Amino acid sequence: MPLSQVLKIRNNSIIIFFAQIISLFLNIISISLAARYLGVDVFGKFNYLLAIIGISAKIFDFGFNPIIFRELSQKSNNGKYLGSVFIFRTIIVLLVVCLFSFIGYLSNLSALQISLIAILSFNILLSNKFTNIRELVTIPFKVDLKMYIPMYMIMLDNVLFLSFVLLMPLFEGGIYYFGIIYTLSNLPGMVILSFVLLKQYDFEFKFKLDEIKYLFKESLPLMGYIIFAVVYVQIDVLLLEYFSGSSSVGIYSSVLRLIIPLKLIPNITVITLFSLIVKNIGHNNQNEQIVKFVTKLFFLFSVAFSAFMFAGAKDIVLLVFGSKYEEAYLPLQILSLSIFFDIFSFFILDLFTAYKNQKYNFYYVIIVTFVILFSNILLIPSYNYVGASVSRFISAFIGYIFLVYILNKKIKMSVNFISVKLIFGLILFVISTILFSHLNIFINVIINSIFLIILIFIFKIFEPNEMNILLQFINNKKIVSTIIKLYKVKD
Repeated sequence: MPLSQVLKIRNNSIIIFFAQIISLFLNIISISLAARYLGVDVFGKFNYLLAIIGISAKIFDFGFNPIIFRELSQKSNNGKYLGSVFIFRTIIVLLVVCLFSFIGYLSNLSALQISLIAILSFNILLSNKFTNIRELVTIPFKVDLKMYIPMYMIMLDNVLFLSFVLLMPLFEGGIYYFGIIYTLSNLPGMVILSFVLLKQYDFEFKFKLDEIKYLFKESLPLMGYIIFAVVYVQIDVLLLEYFSGSSSVGIYSSVLRLIIPLKLIPNITVITLFSLIVKNIGHNNQNEQIVKFVTKLFFLFSVAFSAFMFAGAKDIVLLVFGSKYEEAYLPLQILSLSIFFDIFSFFILDLFTAYKNQKYNFYYVIIVTFVILFSNILLIPSYNYVGASVSRFISAFIGYIFLVYILNKKIKMSVNFISVKLIFGLILFVISTILFSHLNIFINVIINSIFLIILIFIFKIFEPNEMNILLQFINNKKIVSTIIKLYKVKD
């Protein structure tokens, strides 16, 4: 890999990582304060509304973004498709807002309730949490590995959101105030990002029917995937509301607010490596090495996270959300076990798109959706949000088995990263985490994170070629030299 490309990938990864960490930290503070102020029941109702809007957003997403990302990674015209899709999706979103408002009117909702649904629906246009528009306009920056501008805008969103949340007691803001600030905090970032896009890329607000036709043709398997995927993501929230009520949704949603942001890990990986993987399509061995290395990193992180969650889930829930949400600790422990399967799936599904095998994305999401649907129907009535957590773990594991099979049999790519030294090192790490579980969770994390790094060097968990990949992203000769001596890899 050319040095210039390595430096671009490294710098892009660093910017994304730190921006996402800062944004995650700000968002957790904002949500924890709002959840405490609103209470479990109102917080549950808010998340139920978001789930309904999220389903609508995904249905009208049409799966265009991965196709556009793939196409722009292969061609120099970074403005192609963007104008057509921007206009097309904006019209669809406005129609969705009108539809929700009309349904609210027919349902005899108050004017305030209808306006809240309409305001939250505009998040589909403005928020980076939805893929319809905000994600669309960041694609050229992803392709060029210039993600600093979109990342700055995400941080701006979260700073504004936290500022508005801090004012909730002053304005005695309830669910309506929270809905307004949840939407408006995204507006400045979206405006600035669109302005920069117009200045830096060949982007025009023109609708071209032939581009939309091509995208529909290419994304047809992804469209089915998107529809089923949103059912998979939101069905437990909807079923909890139906079987157990808003309070259960509030408890369960607090856990999801802690777990879902961890998808920034595969997101960083995909943003950074997707265009490189597309360029390596003819060199399957290179991509196989990348996939094995990335999977091993995911596995190490997931085991560490799960161990820390089992050691201090109750302390974390009490710290972030308060005593009203104390019962969320058990679902948090259960969902932490599914982290590896979730982040692995996120990465591999984008890999299928890079290889133009997105039909397997559709097969995958059908399997996991039906598993989570039927297991939730069986478990939620008896076990409430604990049953929903177990159901999500089961579906994630079955989905992982399917993806590994497809990678081996259809893509002809092995992900066999497990070794005796890896397992033995992680067993020692888990034992150490349990032994220190009587300490404050943050002290436990610091001590055992250092211990995990030591174990990586002692057992040489990464192969020399994998360690060399890591070293390429470190821009400090002294650190690189020290690691080379400790790990005994070739300089």
